[in-house]
Amino acid sequence: TGSSQARWSLMVGTSKGILLHPLGVGLHMNNLLLHDTGFGWEGVHNIYLELGTELGIPGLIVFLMLLYRLMASMKEVRVQHERNPEISGLAQAAGGSMVAFATGGFFLPVAFHFYFYIVAGLVIACQQLALRVESAENEVETRLSEPVRPKWMSLPRL
Repeated sequence: TGSSQARWSLMVGTSKGILLHPLGVGLHMNNLLLHDTGFGWEGVHNIYLELGTELGIPGLIVFLMLLYRLMASMKEVRVQHERNPEISGLAQAAGGSMVAFATGGFFLPVAFHFYFYIVAGLVIACQQLALRVESAENEVETRLSEPVRPKWMSLPRL
């Protein structure tokens, strides 16, 4: 259809823009680049191409590394806290939300909207919660493993 051909044309134009400007053209300048190269004023509907054009290849690589690390950390939390269904479930939901954002990013121009930051904040909060629960569990185990001494044995001798 005409819509798919137009989108394909914009993706090709944006890819050419990335190759022409590997360090990026600046924030929200993707539409201007597309217009200057003869592709009209319509923006590309792909956050990866949008970020690659605006922030350049280094910015795109940093974003992809951050996205990967956030998803990997939720898998780690889920596996490490299998015995705790609340933490494991929260990690699975946060990781699933991150995967949904990464997948939807191929079809939406939302690179600078709050969606990513909200989900990333949820992932980081889940990670911190898991660390605190683990720390509390370790503290309880340490206290339980220490021998119980009667108070008279702990009193200083005169």
